Amino acid sequence: MRYQAVAGCSVVLLVCLLSRQCGLIAAESAGKLPLEALAGQVVDPSGTPAVGATVWLVGGTYDEDPKTLERTPTDAQGRFVFREVKSKYVPRKTRWPHVVVRDSQGRLGGEDHPWGPLSMPRQNLRMKLVNVEDCRGRLVDAASQPIAKAMICPRSVASFSLDDPSHRAMELLPELRKELECETGADGAFTLRGLPVRGSVVSKVTAAGFGSPQVGWDVSESVTLRSRELAWTVSSRLEDCLPKKPWPCVPGPTLR
Repeated sequence: MRYQAVAGCSVVLLVCLLSRQCGLIAAESAGKLPLEALAGQVVDPSGTPAVGATVWLVGGTYDEDPKTLERTPTDAQGRFVFREVKSKYVPRKTRWPHVVVRDSQGRLGGEDHPWGPLSMPRQNLRMKLVNVEDCRGRLVDAASQPIAKAMICPRSVASFSLDDPSHRAMELLPELRKELECETGADGAFTLRGLPVRGSVVSKVTAAGFGSPQVGWDVSESVTLRSRELAWTVSSRLEDCLPKKPWPCVPGPTLR
């Protein structure tokens, strides 16, 4: 009797699994998506579907740079689909997957938490691309002498000012960081291209003998990054974003 009961449970379980699989296939054939899928639409700043934009599903672990889990182009309606997104997240071990978008004109968009109230991927995401602009600045030492051949590498961007209470940054993939980074010239000047208009950026600044701090500022500002011995001082607006030591925060619109 015990064997029959176990066998009966096994048959029921097998039937349930087959039924679920058939149901998923039928749902996709009917134009519906399984619960594990993440889907949405990308539009340009005017609200028109963005055709051929690249959409990255970003994840990985917290002890390494974010990495691409999947990538796909948007279709003629600006839509995209990632299937079985839920299976790519392991609680307490991996990042919550998020989405980054960029079109052929370099306009950016994304969603850092594309999940529903029950922690399932959403299928109605609507991401709007933002226009981009160049951001210019200058890197100098404590004596106001230019620091040449330093690398300025954007790590995250946002379409809001750092002062905005709703500020939520979008972490960039290594491949996008590499594309957007720049080097300071002989006069310490640099130009970061393709950053969100009226947005903000946090960049890693690497210069020989000065370390590699991460510094943030609003894109619309023409900034001066000034070193003090082996430390960097940054605007007070970054007090909650960056370590207070060894980069103490001081007030002022310019990074001094």
